[in-house]
Amino acid sequence: MEDLKKLVVAYISKTQGKTPEEVSSLLFKKEADVESLKDDALNALFDLDKSRVASFDNKNKEHYDKGYNKAKAETLAKFEGEIKDKFQFTEDKKGLDLVDAIIAGKVSNSELDDEKVLRSKKYLETVEQLKKEAAAKAKELQDRYDSREKELQEKATLSKVDKKALELLRKMNPDIADDLKETWEEVYLQKIHEFKFDVRQGANNDDIFQPLKKDGEEYKTYVDEHMHPVPFEDLAKATASRMFKFKQEPPGTGTGNNNDGTGAGEAKGYKGPRPVSEADYLKKLSEARSEEEKIEITKAWIGK
Repeated sequence: MEDLKKLVVAYISKTQGKTPEEVSSLLFKKEADVESLKDDALNALFDLDKSRVASFDNKNKEHYDKGYNKAKAETLAKFEGEIKDKFQFTEDKKGLDLVDAIIAGKVSNSELDDEKVLRSKKYLETVEQLKKEAAAKAKELQDRYDSREKELQEKATLSKVDKKALELLRKMNPDIADDLKETWEEVYLQKIHEFKFDVRQGANNDDIFQPLKKDGEEYKTYVDEHMHPVPFEDLAKATASRMFKFKQEPPGTGTGNNNDGTGAGEAKGYKGPRPVSEADYLKKLSEARSEEEKIEITKAWIGK
């Protein structure tokens, strides 16, 4: 067991850039000379890896920006070289100065004055063609840059989504063997990843995720049969209810006296009929007035 601990500590220390002492302090506690794993060790590792991923994304973005600027300069330089070769131009000109110099050379042997040159068909056609080619090159580079930016943003969002989804799953207390817990949680997250998510700030500066479902070639807001947007919490619970059974709450863990006229000591919860379909289940979740009621609806849906 001690060898296994050393192996785990060494691995995390290496991959997370922490000293073995820092990793041990983060994961283990000692009571009466007995060392054991902290209750929040897994969440601590999630937070540590989240910081590492955020740092990695920032470094990637910095390197990508440098690469983008370099590629842009190289592409424009190649484009200017192609123009010089095409028109057999040898002067050291760049950009619009290069275009103007080439055009001026084309008409230098004619008797046209400046005004006639600027109105000439050849001049206008050449300028228009060069503008189109330059715009196409610029758009290609911008599209590549925007695509990378979007990829980094989606990766950061998905990391937050995974953390929230696991918090909701564990609160529902699924009946999973300890040695299979990590595997089933990964399968559960893969189901969540079938959706994309818009992110906005809530009233308490917390992240609110709106699920988006693929519709043809695009993603649209995920709605129930009444065209109401399905909250992320309801999506996560519906996904979990299709995958797992849940442990019964231990006696005495109810919410106690709710002071709403239902009787002293009676727990708040759902007292209605079992949902008849997934759409009905999602509708009842969206209408629930408390977390306790949502849990009871979920239990009714899966047959508890």
